[in-house]
Amino acid sequence: MAPRRLILVAALGLLAAHGTVAWGAPTRVAVLSELRVNELVEGDVVALAGDVVLGPQADVRGHAVAVFGEVRAEAGARVAGRMIGLSSLAGLAVEPTADEDGARLRIAVRLIIAGGWLLATTLIAVLWSARIRYGAAVLPLLGLRVAVLGALVALTLLAALIAAIGLGPAIGLPLAAALGFGFLAVKAVGLAVLGGGLGLAVLGRLASGRTLPLTAGVFVGVLAMLMARFLPVVGSAAWTVLSLAALGAGVFALTMAPQASPEGARG
Repeated sequence: MAPRRLILVAALGLLAAHGTVAWGAPTRVAVLSELRVNELVEGDVVALAGDVVLGPQADVRGHAVAVFGEVRAEAGARVAGRMIGLSSLAGLAVEPTADEDGARLRIAVRLIIAGGWLLATTLIAVLWSARIRYGAAVLPLLGLRVAVLGALVALTLLAALIAAIGLGPAIGLPLAAALGFGFLAVKAVGLAVLGGGLGLAVLGRLASGRTLPLTAGVFVGVLAMLMARFLPVVGSAAWTVLSLAALGAGVFALTMAPQASPEGARG
């Protein structure tokens, strides 16, 4: 618990020292507030835990990115790069540029993301089969504690991102990118654990007790979870819960040594 408190204290201290909008050109950055741009910006526009709003006179020569927020562009706003909004653990939105088809781009982004998760989790099952198999075996024993741990990890990540951004563009943005990569890596491990448990359970029933390869179980389980992401109405909420559970399962799989029997996890 102490490291999380230290991160939160450091984040609040940096926010108090630097303010919510800390820098001008070439990059505009805001933390815990809406970032409105209505002028020329030579670099990128980035908001953490806030929205990016581009006014009619906005001319952004780089990208417009909102982490845990949305990017909204009014008529007349121009962005040379991409408009990317990560509204939650479940939602990633990439807006098309002027000469792109929006529907095709959204479909392409979804397919690329889904394919990336399938490839990453299958490779993880090959490289760390003992950890993934053990994690999938003890998953029923952990229950809701996995999702609770995932929520704590997500909050710690947000605090760490705020602290990183507070260090300034030169250091903060690369550090924030590294934290984001670490978040995705832990989530991929957790998805492999969840997918392995789900896939092996389903395939085990179909295979009449025969031993099945872990990679097949992970692939089938992760594919089923990705399909749930696109369910109407409940898809986004379901993927958010799965993402939190994956974070918790990923931390567990990376920090706990595989045991000969899942009963070792009861203690």
